Amino acid sequence: MQVGDLVFMHNLETVGMIVNEKSVDKETEYQVKWFYTMAPDFAGYRGPGNWYPPRFISSLNTHLRVR
Repeated sequence: MQVGDLVFMHNLETVGMIVNEKSVDKETEYQVKWFYTMAPDFAGYRGPGNWYPPRFISSLNTHLRVR
């Protein structure tokens, strides 16, 4: 995965985009901005995105290629 990739959580309902990446203890973590937080009517916290190791997110591009 890399910056700009579309990703999803395990339920496939939460889709977002990788906006940054960093290496932590030899493991890459990705900063993901979820689309629901970008919606104009979203009333919650619109922060910069949360950090996830690859085991918590999956690439939407890879998922669609396999299907």
